[in-house]
Amino acid sequence: MMSGEDPASNLTAGRVRKLAALLSADVEGYSRLMGEDEAATVDTLTVYRAVIQTLVQQHRGRVVDSPGDNLLAEFASVVDAVQCAVAFQRELRPAGRRVGHRPDHAHVGLGSLRGAAAQGKVIDGVRRVIFLDIDGVLAPIRRWDRYGDLSLNCIQVLNDIVAASGADVVVSSTWRHGKTVAELQELLETGGFVGRVLDKTPSGIRGAYRGDEIAAWLAEHAVAGFVIIDDHVDMGELRSHLLLTEPAHGLQPANVPRAGALLRRPWQASRPSSNPAG
Repeated sequence: MMSGEDPASNLTAGRVRKLAALLSADVEGYSRLMGEDEAATVDTLTVYRAVIQTLVQQHRGRVVDSPGDNLLAEFASVVDAVQCAVAFQRELRPAGRRVGHRPDHAHVGLGSLRGAAAQGKVIDGVRRVIFLDIDGVLAPIRRWDRYGDLSLNCIQVLNDIVAASGADVVVSSTWRHGKTVAELQELLETGGFVGRVLDKTPSGIRGAYRGDEIAAWLAEHAVAGFVIIDDHVDMGELRSHLLLTEPAHGLQPANVPRAGALLRRPWQASRPSSNPAG
């Protein structure tokens, strides 16, 4: 070790560290309920999982793991984690319901992010990503000279994809130019989006096609899977991950299953770049 070198630096090399609030919850009386009526308990828990997923996303979080009756969710803010726990109790424990999630605690600490499944307070830094165009996807193009009207129906389809997969959005649309990630989040939320805008693809790459910009982002970030939702086909070698929309209609309910399948498709560590024709 060189003189003056911090010994801790060797332990943290190759890791990404961030401050996160963790919400841990389980089902109150789960073993007893399973013993009394296993089928009814499983059916109720399945319904609750969908409600929980929506609540976590509405509070800017993501479900990290949910084995059995347990749930671990990550939030960037303690306030969001606590408000989500309150929402759990409000939504899942009305009179007459037999199963309720019991938020155990919200823990705040530095999570060490590695390319493995989350264990305890170690949060998985590898996520699924939606590379999102907007014109022709969330804003149908019905006239060549008119752009920019977000469709509530198209945004609801995006919400359905996010709810089913837990994926975050990386904006690849030209709408990202001149806007921060926070501004893009606010813009989409105004239209009804309930998920999280994680980032935007790089700009300023001379002569680059959209596929090049997406490939550049992937070269710097580990992902478990991704889908490109766009009304253009210039994605080069990434085209196998493209969900192509019809510009006049935008994102449709029929697109949800394919988006989910592409997000579940494993992404190899190789970093392909697009090879546009011409």
